[in-house]
Amino acid sequence: ALFLIREAVADRINQTTKDVTDALNLKRDPIGADKLEASLVYTRFHGISSRSNALIGIVKARADRTEQYQDLLTMCRNAYCGSRESLLRLTVRSHLDKLRERHGLVGMTRLASVFLIRLCTIETSLYLDFLETKKRWSNGRRDEMKKPKKVETMPMIPHLMPQYQLQEDGRRRPPLQALPTQRSR
Repeated sequence: ALFLIREAVADRINQTTKDVTDALNLKRDPIGADKLEASLVYTRFHGISSRSNALIGIVKARADRTEQYQDLLTMCRNAYCGSRESLLRLTVRSHLDKLRERHGLVGMTRLASVFLIRLCTIETSLYLDFLETKKRWSNGRRDEMKKPKKVETMPMIPHLMPQYQLQEDGRRRPPLQALPTQRSR
């Protein structure tokens, strides 16, 4: 069972990384920052995230029973993190270098922070889709986990990027529209 889960999660992550790297020629050509979100770097990983998450949920539920499950969980996390780093490293570095050349150090700092906030938000969402269990297994049945009700607002620089709120599962939600105020008479 452990081998099958390793093959279905860690090996699939590694194979998907190889496929995306080859298809986009990421070893030599970075992806444009404006095209990154819609690229195979995200679409392919979103495609395999739900099945991987279900299997990782099983591993997490059994991780306290034997060390083998904990080792498998660590292997899956390492495969995921190494994969994401290898896919994004050249693109992020290239984009930051271009920002510095075009806008100088001060402009680069301002624009790069917006870019990195957005990238981290997307990566957090993808990480949660992959590795955070939404349900837990106990006694052979699914029990709903209690979800925290706290919603964090992401700090943004006005006029550079729309403000989003992060939900507890890490996904973005458009900002709430302010209700019109009524004037008191």
